[in-house]
This record gives sequence, structure tokens and C-alpha cells, in this order.
Amino acid sequence: LVLAAWLLAQAAGGEIFVYRLGNWQVPFGIALMLDRLSALMLLLTAALALLVQLYAIGSGWDRRGAHFHALFQFQLMGLTGAFLTGDAFNLFVFFEVLLIASYGLMAHGGGGMRLRASIQYVITNLAGSALFLAALGTIYAATGTLNMADLARVLPQTEPSINLTLSALLLLCGFGIKAG
Repeated sequence: LVLAAWLLAQAAGGEIFVYRLGNWQVPFGIALMLDRLSALMLLLTAALALLVQLYAIGSGWDRRGAHFHALFQFQLMGLTGAFLTGDAFNLFVFFEVLLIASYGLMAHGGGGMRLRASIQYVITNLAGSALFLAALGTIYAATGTLNMADLARVLPQTEPSINLTLSALLLLCGFGIKAG
């Protein structure tokens, strides 16, 4: 929470900070980007995570399964990465990381109803993930990039096509399924 507040203070001036993993240049490498919105989302996530952790510890919910805290931190890693990524494919990857943790958290505590709900949750999210991945493929086919900064530059110059329309519909459906 303290680190997220510090990052928000750093980004408050409007500067965009970019960290290139492996020092690969965009659009070939993984770029993490911090701006005011992503810093605010990190702060909100950290504040909510602290409250959830305190509740889980106080209520004993964390002791109902052996891996609650590890799964919770894994899910936070996925959320943090999703807010910081500058690439649409890495957004997909971070979404899947947080979903993998959420699958374990859904089943946390055991029971037949919980397991049945977890299986339905996994199947529904896999369908959404397949649509999201197909959307990324059509975006790449239409623009040649998945880097969000490059997409902002390339999309206005790209002629409207069936690929772009299809990718928008696939993204809408994929995110709609995942939001549900």
C-alpha cells in the first residue's frame, strides 16, 4: 500500500514511466508502464487487498485451505501486471495469471457446491479467454502490433476492415464473459 501511494505520487505530475524487461525495445519486449490511472488502480487494489487480508485473517477464512495467502498474492500479481502492462498480449497473460489464482480461491475451503461452482467458473473463463486470444490474433493481423502505444498510433491510420470489426466484437464478448 505504501509503495502504491509512492508510485501515485511519482505519477501525479503526468509523466509516464516505462520499464522494459530485458531492455528489449518496444514493440518486441515486455514493457510495463506507469501513468496516473495505473498508479491510482494500483493504490485502489492495494487498499482493497489490505482490507480483504485483514478480514480473511480475522474471520479465519484464510485457515480453511492451505494455500490461501499464496493464491491471494498470486492474484494480486496478476492484477498489478494487468494495470501496468503496455501490451495487449501481456494483458491477456496477466489476466490468465490472476484467473489461475482465482480458480484456486474459488475452490478454497472445499465442499461439493464450491467445487461445482469452481468448475463452471473455469469453463466460463476459458471460453472468454479463447475469445480474447482470438481477438488479439485478429488485431495483430490487422495492425501488425499488440503494443498499446503502437496501436494508438497505427489504428487511426488503418483502413476499417472486417478484421478490426471482428476483433472489437471478440474483445467485447471476451471481456463480457469474464466480467460476468
